[in-house]
Amino acid sequence: MKRVHTLEIEGRDRDLQIDALRIMSEDVTASDDGGSTPEVEESSEPESETSSTPDPVAPARPTTGDNYEALLNNVVGFAQGVTGGKGGELCRVTRLSDSGDGSLRDCATKGNTWVVFDVSGEIALRSPLRIANDTTIDGRGADITITNRGLSTAGRENIVIHNLKIDDINGDGIAVYDAKDIWIDHVSVSDTSDGAIDITKQSRNVTVSWSHLTNQNKTMLISANNSHTEDEIITVTLHHNWYEGTMRRNPLIRFGSLHMYNNVLSNWGTSGGGDGVNSVYGARVLLENNVFEAGANTMAVRTTVPNYMEVPGYIKARGNLARNGARVFSAEPERVFEASDLYEYRLAAANNSLASAVKTYAGWQPASFFSSGQFAAEAGARNADGNHSGVPAPVVSEPAATPESVVSEPTTEHETAPTVVSQPRSAVTRDAFVIEAESGVLTEPMERRDNYIFTNKDGEGTATYSFEVTEAGEYRFEVKARARRTNADSLYISVNQEPETTLHIYERDEQGGFYWKENDPYVVRLAAGTHTLTLRGREDDTFIDAVRIMPLQRELGSMTREQMLELVRELIRRIEQQRN
Repeated sequence: MKRVHTLEIEGRDRDLQIDALRIMSEDVTASDDGGSTPEVEESSEPESETSSTPDPVAPARPTTGDNYEALLNNVVGFAQGVTGGKGGELCRVTRLSDSGDGSLRDCATKGNTWVVFDVSGEIALRSPLRIANDTTIDGRGADITITNRGLSTAGRENIVIHNLKIDDINGDGIAVYDAKDIWIDHVSVSDTSDGAIDITKQSRNVTVSWSHLTNQNKTMLISANNSHTEDEIITVTLHHNWYEGTMRRNPLIRFGSLHMYNNVLSNWGTSGGGDGVNSVYGARVLLENNVFEAGANTMAVRTTVPNYMEVPGYIKARGNLARNGARVFSAEPERVFEASDLYEYRLAAANNSLASAVKTYAGWQPASFFSSGQFAAEAGARNADGNHSGVPAPVVSEPAATPESVVSEPTTEHETAPTVVSQPRSAVTRDAFVIEAESGVLTEPMERRDNYIFTNKDGEGTATYSFEVTEAGEYRFEVKARARRTNADSLYISVNQEPETTLHIYERDEQGGFYWKENDPYVVRLAAGTHTLTLRGREDDTFIDAVRIMPLQRELGSMTREQMLELVRELIRRIEQQRN
């Protein structure tokens, strides 16, 4: 039984100098030669199982054993070689304070340490906690929430962060900067002022798994700057994570390599400017068997963001399930690596079972989760299963995505992969999509505001967009706009540098409301492939929020009920226009 003892030293003579005190324990049982050894007298102080006072009679530093280190059997992906604090000191967090003996900061900055918690509660960090090399922060069995400031692995290596909550943070929740061999698992991150988990500055061999990211504006940034070409060495695996209601950067990656499989993205980009997986500046993304559950205002996968990133990245997408009208495309997939050439992993089918498992088990989990067998250690990397039960899931247990909800990479090298993909905020058919006005390349005096663009000079300033259509046919363009000055305000629209057409803005709204110009559409015939759209304000005080693009002509046998209804509506509109 652990006891707390008190030792007092009193000087007997003058000029006595004391440098240190060594305490050694001896076995209280019979010695090897049959004699007895002295016992240490127990203090009359009451027991204190959670005392923050170190036990002075501990014979040596406790070290980790199989009961802790079995956790490492679950790491999959680029971080597969991480060992964290394996074989090092076992340090117990006994206080919820920012610093001092028994604090998380004290344990996590020692190095070669496996950190566990004897307490639960909130730890309000006064400054970012920079974790030392060869450290595991193991939150199993405790309920720990990090607040105020986040965790950092800047310049470090071989670190595991497991089963924590991180909430209400000033800055990044977890900053992986110039680091390598980092595994983040079963972490819940929400409400950070910057990224939930940002991975930058040549960080490599990073895996983020079974984590829950929610209530975020900036979710995950991989490489922080367009000029950081050295970030091409970044390597990241994301698997079985739940991105719930996150706005943008889900993730955004420049230059590096990302393998993203068996994740669930739900209702991302819930206001203007939000996007899903975003690959730019030559980044290479392998996107496998993920579930995309679009909300009313979301976009699925974009490989370019023209307003500030003109250089595209590359995406190889396959086996993904796209719901609620979301679209998932590839972009030059031949440029993307195959993860199976680099490490072993097992895919679960993108279906309801996967989505349910990820939503149930991603993020922080209570002690019962680990003791019930749900977190049984996988027997090697190939057993990374779809429901986190420790039993490998079958490759296909129910139908994955249907052809109408998933568009995968081209099947021949002669086909062109889409480069910009959008999902409608106000979809009329599942094939319609919306381009947000603020995502364009602007020329002065056209200005970008929070979620729209604006021109204050007659006929000056343009906004240009690149978009892809997969089928030839007639396409209808509608603009969501408003005028401040007069109902007669208008704008110009042109596709592929053809002569401009005028679209009138019939609604005047000084309070900021935007309206779709359905009564003044622009229809053009397009070939399959990439096209350019240009908008220009004809009068000043013209505000543009979005452009909606819809295919008009379809073979009736391949049309859905909603598409047929839209075709009928379009014919009625045209007849009415001719009568007028």
